[in-house]
Amino acid sequence: MTDRLGHSAYIDHAATAARAKLHPGEWLCAGSYENGNSAEKAARRIRTGETGSYARIGVFAATVRPADGFPEVWVRYLRAPGQPAKPLDMRPIEEVAAPRVALSGDAGRFQALVSSALARYASGEDVATERCTWHDPVRVAADIEAMAGLRRLRQFRKAGGAA
Repeated sequence: MTDRLGHSAYIDHAATAARAKLHPGEWLCAGSYENGNSAEKAARRIRTGETGSYARIGVFAATVRPADGFPEVWVRYLRAPGQPAKPLDMRPIEEVAAPRVALSGDAGRFQALVSSALARYASGEDVATERCTWHDPVRVAADIEAMAGLRRLRQFRKAGGAA
């Protein structure tokens, strides 16, 4: 691969991961890619922990942004340095859902639909019994993910945990 000036380009993901850990929550540019397909593949591998520097699923977020004709992969570390992972039962729904969101064919829409289902629930709607739209499998999966997360947290609280 070459950079925008035609020079050989190497994306140092280890350095990007290290920088991201120093700035949790901030989006950092990992590098530019020749085309959208390679950038999307790199972002997916980061989100799913398939790239060595980002080896834990759900710890890094990644997205692709257009820039001067070359797509860029942007990375964000989701935990503060030294902060241990929360036990499975009390992690936020979005954190538990992150691996499935990352693997979905439409990650942005899936995440938005999970958030929408949680907002509908918070406003008093009965997400579990509302009319199901089977023709939209992404929405069905997002609603199931949200309901499963709500149930998991409710069970944790009933058992005496604090979320």
